[in-house]
Amino acid sequence: FFSVAAVETMALGAQVPDAVPAVDPNMLLWERRAKIQAHVDNKAQTWRFGGQGITNDGARLFAKALDEHPFITSLDLTDNEIGPAGAAALAQSLANNNSLTALRLFGNQIGIEGTAYLCSALENNKKLMSLDVASNQIGDKGALCLAKMLQTNRTLRKIDAGGNGITDSANRTLQEAANKSGVEDLKLWEVYQDMSLKAVSEA
Repeated sequence: FFSVAAVETMALGAQVPDAVPAVDPNMLLWERRAKIQAHVDNKAQTWRFGGQGITNDGARLFAKALDEHPFITSLDLTDNEIGPAGAAALAQSLANNNSLTALRLFGNQIGIEGTAYLCSALENNKKLMSLDVASNQIGDKGALCLAKMLQTNRTLRKIDAGGNGITDSANRTLQEAANKSGVEDLKLWEVYQDMSLKAVSEA
C-alpha cells in the first residue's frame, strides 16, 4: 500500500500538465520562407496559404514574391491575422502587378485602412479579376472605398465583401458602382438595416 503522503504527491503530480513549448517566431518565419521557396521552385501558379498565422510580416514576404515571380496567378491568404500593414505591402505589389488574377484575404483584419490601400492600388490594375475581402471589418467606409475604386477599374469581375457590417446605404452605392464597372458577381452575404433609412421609410 502507498502512504497517504505518497498518494497526495502522485495526485499533485498528475494535475500538472506538460509544459507547452513556446513558438519561436524566427522558426515560423523560416518555415514560411521555405514553403514560399518550394512554390517558387515548382513555379506554382496557385498559392494557397490559408490559416497559417502569416500576419503582417508574412504578408510582406508574399508581396515580395509577387514582385519577383510573375507566374503567380492566384494567392489565397485566408485567416492569417493580416492587418492594414500587411494589406499595404500587398497593395504596393498590386499597383504594378500584371499577373495576379485572384486575391483572397477572407477572415483577416485589414479594416478600413487596409481596404483603402488595396483600392488605391487597384484603381488602374488591369489584371486582377477576383477580390475577396469578406470578414475583414471594413464597414461602410471600406465599401465606399471599393465603390470609388470601381469608378476607374474595369477588370474586376468578382468581389466578396460579406460579413463586414455594411449597411443598406453603402450596400446600394457599392452595388451601383459594381453594375456600372462590369462586376458580374458581388457577394455581401447579409445586409444590415440602416436605421436612419428605416426611420424615414416608416415616417
